[in-house]
This record gives sequence, C-alpha cells and structure tokens, in this order.
Amino acid sequence: MAEPEDRTPVSITELPNELLTEIFSYLPLQPYVARVTRVSRCFRAIAEPLLYHTISTDWYSQNYIHEKKFRSVFRVLSRNPSLCSHVAVLHVKMWNLVALGCTDATEFVKLFPSLHELALDDAASDFRLPSLGRLVSLRISFDFWAASPTARHEQSHELGALAHVFSIPTLRKLQIDLISLDLDELGLSKDCFPRRCHRTSLVTDLHLIYWEEVHMRVLPEMLLLAKHLKRIVLDIQGEEEPAGCFATPLAVIDAALQPHASTLEEISITSTGGLIFPPPSLIGDFRRYTNLKRLGIPESLLVQHGDLIFRNSLPCQLEEIQLQYNISILSTPNNVDLSSWWTRMNALAKDKHACFPALKFVACWDRRFTDEYMVTRKEGGLLDEMENLVCAFKDVGVRFSCVAHPSL
Repeated sequence: MAEPEDRTPVSITELPNELLTEIFSYLPLQPYVARVTRVSRCFRAIAEPLLYHTISTDWYSQNYIHEKKFRSVFRVLSRNPSLCSHVAVLHVKMWNLVALGCTDATEFVKLFPSLHELALDDAASDFRLPSLGRLVSLRISFDFWAASPTARHEQSHELGALAHVFSIPTLRKLQIDLISLDLDELGLSKDCFPRRCHRTSLVTDLHLIYWEEVHMRVLPEMLLLAKHLKRIVLDIQGEEEPAGCFATPLAVIDAALQPHASTLEEISITSTGGLIFPPPSLIGDFRRYTNLKRLGIPESLLVQHGDLIFRNSLPCQLEEIQLQYNISILSTPNNVDLSSWWTRMNALAKDKHACFPALKFVACWDRRFTDEYMVTRKEGGLLDEMENLVCAFKDVGVRFSCVAHPSL
C-alpha cells in the first residue's frame, strides 16, 4: 500500500481569487470586510467590491448605515469614482441626499452605473432614472410632495414618472409606495399611459401601496403597461371604513387584474390600516387565473351571493392560500359565523384531493389573540376544534396555520 504524500499546508493567500471572494462574502457585517481590505493589496482588490456592494440607510436592512456613516462613505466614493462601479444595491431617502447638498436624485443615481437594486424614498415629482443597464429591482415612493398646493401639475409629473419606470428594459421587480393619484380629477391617464405603451413593460413582479381606496382608479391603466405580470401585491392603507365603501375599488381591482389572468402566479390583496372589505365581493371567482399558485386575500373577497364555497372560487392548481380577517374569527361573539368558518375550512381539507391536488399550505391571518379570547378558547373547546382542523389538513398532506397578526 502506497504511503500518503507529505503535503505542505496551503496558505490562504495561495487560494484562487474566486475562492477568496466566496469566503469573504460570508463575513456577516461590513466592518469585518473593511478589516480584510487592510490586510494586503491582494485582499483589498478582492474584498473592496464586497465592501461597497450594498449601501443602505434603511433601518430594516442588514447592511444599514446611519446618516453620519453614509456621508463618510459618500466622501470616499466622491474621491474615488471607480469604487462606484462596485455598488450593486442602493437604498437611500431623499433627505439623505439633501444632507449631502445633492437635490437632484437623477444625477446622484448616475454615479452608480452597475446598480442591480435601487430603493429611493420621497423622490421628486420630476425624477427620471438615468440609463442603468443592470437595474432589475426598483422601490420608489412619491409622497414627498403629495400635499403641495400645485398638486395637479406635480401629479402629472408623478404619472409621467410611473410610466417612465415601467419602460426600463431591464427592470423586473417594481415597488411603488403610497400612490396618491385621483384620475377623476386629473384626467391624465391616457396622456401618460398611451395605448402604444400597453403590454410593453417587462416588469413581472409588482408591489403597489395605495393610500386609501380613492386613489386606485389609475390601477387598470398602469397594469396594462405590463406584458407578462407574474406576481402582484396590492396593499391599501388608511383608516377603518364602513362596509360598502370598497365597491368601486374592488371593481377596479378586478378589471385591472383580468388582462393578466393567464400569467399571474401570485396575487396578494391586503389592508394594513384596518380597512374593511365588504361581502359580497366583486372579485369572487379566481378560477379564471389559470397559472395562479399563491393567493393572499381577505376571505370576504371570495364571498359570492352571501356564501363561500372554496371549490367554486379557487383554481385547482393553487399551492398556497393565506386568508385574512379584519375581525378575529375565533373570538367573534357570533357563533353562527364561527360555526360556518369551521365548516368552510373542513370542507377545504376534504376537497383537497379532488379539487386542489397541488395544495400544500393554508394560513389564516387573524387579529392578535386577546386574554379574553384565550379564556374563551379553553372554556369553549375551541382549542380541540383547532387541533382537529390541523389534523384534518395534515391527513391530506397540507400544512395549516392560524397566525395572529397585530395589523389585521
């Protein structure tokens, strides 16, 4: 048997640059990467692109930097423009730029030609993205000037800005926050979303946050710009409203989604501000969405003619469904409503194999559980009912979860 060769240990500096890049990418925080750049010229050349890969003033970002640090980073980039080509992810707020003495976001963004992902909050109404050949993801908000006395003029700019971002050829993921347009007053949608632009945008993933339902009339014209929309999230924010106030917006949502019925794979309609979606719904039947795999929606939007039977409302290829409730389904004083909810959910489990063979996950998003509810749950036997429901779904290969959420 041949003896193993005596191998000299390999130093980390002898590893290929590709392996070193992979190793350095696992460093959890930017300060650690910064230390690596001070080891040697070789390490600096490898780690520097990682150090400037992400610049974010978003508090929720893992790579968040505070305003003072942001100014310091910007000074370094200003002195070494070649470093700007390493920045792939940029999350900034307009006031961050103003603090730097920069009032033109367009010129600022031009400094970063290799951006893959951009988030810009409080953009000016005349903001236009420069040519960025690699931009795939964009999050932008236009609420900075919504209350201006020159609202009509500025809102026409906002419409133009919306049409512009849809036209970016590399863009696939788009999030627009706090849309505040009322086209009944403006009468501008046809000018900013002309027919020649319909079905030309390559955006496939769209997340829209609206402020109250009156500003949703732009939605059908906006969605006509997209060629093959695969995922859409509609988040409607505002104060709690009485039932019935959503009749017009629901019809608008339904009309806006219909052109994409054959391509949409995920639909999420939610309200984070307590708005109530009334039954009967004007949406109801989702079976016409032939590729739909994931659906998140207030259950009331599925109600048809005062009743809800899931097999008459949901597409057979559905894999995940998340149902939202404005009022806690388990703490409701109405025993009839609670009884009908158990019946509906057990029927969904029973119909799984025959009607929804691909179904894997069902979730119910409820209000935060109260102390009163916890007592009622134990005394009324609701705990046993919930466990039985979990078992009913488990028996057919579906994971079921009832999640408390404070915003619902």
